Amino acid sequence: MASSWKDTTIHSFSRTYLESFTSHELLTVAAQLAVDLPQGFSDRTQIICEILDAVDERVRPAAVQGGERERNSAGTEAAQDPKSNPFLTARIPERYNITYIRALVRDPLWFFVFWEVKESLREQLLKTDDFEGFCLRINALKKAAVFSSYSVSVENNDKAWYLDFPSEGDEFFVELCARVGGREDALAKTQSFRQPGILPAYEGNVSPIAALSGIRELPVLREKTRGNAR
Repeated sequence: MASSWKDTTIHSFSRTYLESFTSHELLTVAAQLAVDLPQGFSDRTQIICEILDAVDERVRPAAVQGGERERNSAGTEAAQDPKSNPFLTARIPERYNITYIRALVRDPLWFFVFWEVKESLREQLLKTDDFEGFCLRINALKKAAVFSSYSVSVENNDKAWYLDFPSEGDEFFVELCARVGGREDALAKTQSFRQPGILPAYEGNVSPIAALSGIRELPVLREKTRGNAR
């Protein structure tokens, strides 16, 4: 019977099944399963226990891994199912139909602004006879008082621009304005934000600790001439 045990998967090994083996067959199965038995060992009950332990060690990891694969597969299928994962079908709208403007600092030289004008307000402005277009007004703050500002004209359909930091001031806010009849009416404004500091290599003074970072080999240069970019 031992010669045919390989034809039967070890998953079907049971105490009753193994008790039908002769002692010689049990020893053969134990050897094929790499069960370490003392030479001359002949206790059938103990041999069967050792075989069952060896089978359990082989079967259990496979069963656990198989179960884990099934769970992972089920989780993957659920994540890819639009019915159970709304993020697969959710779309970020191109417009929110509100009037706002936001600013994101990119680096010490540039910041990014994006905005939207509510459709009803846009239509109202476009129909106004003395409407001259939209603009971005950059305001520099010093001790909470506006001391410098300038405006940049934008197209009516523009939604975002890169702007360079002014040479004066270190804290700013930007207003989205409509030019009407020679004046600039603010429609929305960003929260105030600060210009991040230039790396020490730009100033030419590098502390011993900063030098350990290799900053001398990575200079940061300010361009002499920079224009605003869309």
